[in-house]
Amino acid sequence: MYVVRRVRGRDPLRIQQEMEEVFRALIPGRPAFATGLASLWRPPLEVYETDQALVIRAEIAGLDEERLEVGVDGDRLTIYGERPDRQHTERRSYHEAHVAYGTFGADVFLPFPVDVDRAEAEYREGFLEIVLPRQTARAIVARRSDGTSVATGTAGRGEDGGR
Repeated sequence: MYVVRRVRGRDPLRIQQEMEEVFRALIPGRPAFATGLASLWRPPLEVYETDQALVIRAEIAGLDEERLEVGVDGDRLTIYGERPDRQHTERRSYHEAHVAYGTFGADVFLPFPVDVDRAEAEYREGFLEIVLPRQTARAIVARRSDGTSVATGTAGRGEDGGR
């Protein structure tokens, strides 16, 4: 069993919307997208890690890159944007409507520290791919009060012992 601890609380309205989407998807013949207050929808995601990074792929076809925002806040990646509805002038009777339009958003928990300065994002062929490299470990050298290294017993000011 895995226990994931979230430091920050989640937005209660967002949790309610996600739960409503799940229940709506279980009812046959009902639209799976949110109706009513805010029609915030969540794009399909793939989140996986490699030895070097955390990779997030979001399927969000049909929008301009200018309508897309990506940010990292602590241990959470946020993807936010808008896919505008296509304008049409003629009357339409839909037989199926599974493409969500409007504002969308997704929060992804970051399971390990990432190096935001080396992050890369690319939007191509309807997919947004974000690569967040793992933060590299920093070596900490313990020193005695006289300036010598605890591990080697040598002074920490160069090869000649700082003389």
